[in-house]
Amino acid sequence: MRLGLRGRFSRRELLGAAKVALVATALIALSYAGTVALLDLAVAFHLTGQVDRQLAARLQVAEASPNKAFSSAGVQISGRYGLGIYGEPIALWAFSDGGEVTRTAPHDPVLPATLAPPADGRGEALNYGVDGSTYRLYWLKARGGWLLAGESLTELGHVEAVLVGSEAIALPFLLIAFFLVALAIGLRSARPVELARRRQLEFTADASHELRTPLSVIEAEITLARQKPRQAAEYERVLDQVANEAARLRGIVEDLLWLARVDSEPARPPLTPLELVEVVSATAHRFASLAAARRQRIEVAAAERGLLVAAPAGWLDKLAGALVDNACRHGSEGGLIRLSALSLGAPRRACLRVEDDGPGIAEPDWQAMLGRFRRAGGGPDGHGLGLAIADSVARETGGQLRIGRSHLGGALVEVTWPSGRPSPPGGVP
Repeated sequence: MRLGLRGRFSRRELLGAAKVALVATALIALSYAGTVALLDLAVAFHLTGQVDRQLAARLQVAEASPNKAFSSAGVQISGRYGLGIYGEPIALWAFSDGGEVTRTAPHDPVLPATLAPPADGRGEALNYGVDGSTYRLYWLKARGGWLLAGESLTELGHVEAVLVGSEAIALPFLLIAFFLVALAIGLRSARPVELARRRQLEFTADASHELRTPLSVIEAEITLARQKPRQAAEYERVLDQVANEAARLRGIVEDLLWLARVDSEPARPPLTPLELVEVVSATAHRFASLAAARRQRIEVAAAERGLLVAAPAGWLDKLAGALVDNACRHGSEGGLIRLSALSLGAPRRACLRVEDDGPGIAEPDWQAMLGRFRRAGGGPDGHGLGLAIADSVARETGGQLRIGRSHLGGALVEVTWPSGRPSPPGGVP
């Protein structure tokens, strides 16, 4: 089990979950100890109360019919028991006002010489050592003296000892079971936190690298340009390079800010039922000039109407734009970019599909490409946020993004949503 856990969880996760489980187990142990202590007190109080009630009943019988009461021990007299709750005989003694024993029932133990009736003249119950055992004694003021009834607490002590022993035996098993349950819950809870921490570290490292690269290029170009006088054409080249890097830097920052807003906003913008084919047509028109610059052609292969997707205004444009921009960057020069708006499966799902004829994405990298700052084949084009943005929009609008291989030879990216669903109340997905 240990090897299995070490294989599935990191040392950091195991130590964190174990600490939480130990603290929780310690709290449970304290709670258990307090609970069973109160339970034992309640049980002891209840059992002692039963003994006191039977002693009082025995005394009442003795006061009403002393001859019958003192005739024998452990018999039923006038409907009242002469036996205790554990079958122990209830002993009976009579005392004079001076404190001398005047009468006893058969086989009753000999009382200690130090035992005397209460000085205040009121009846009372107490525990006292009699004949090597602890007895529960109950005094009652009677005509011409005192009556005393007593019952051995040996069996009651045995019951209490069995109860305490059972609780002590059950405690380690309970704590082990609770520790394992708490450990399992801790590991299950720690996994997403640890993954989020790792993603944050990776994201911070990637973001710092991506932001540092254009800044380094800008700084280097400016430094070289200032080293000596140059021709106007050379200064224009430097300015063009600085402008390109600044545009790249601005694109990275804008995409990062957009992703940060999506991740942190507690409430989403209002949802609007959007016609998917209109989004596809608008995106194809918007990127026509970018595709033409690379002698590429954008084709709308399927434009099925009536496919509604509930999403905030502009989010689907952002998603479709990110996918088409990726296709233009990674598609072959002079090639074809294919867009489709169609329905799939039963029940019907609306599907936005973008295909290109470039080198495509290797199957082992399909899931990894949804991360931030991930580029197909590690190429320099773009800054690796397009698919991350598309995936965020898809998830936030109830859709699912999938990467595959196109019949054109390159990458296929499709996003599917439940089609025609109404906007949720309050406009929150």
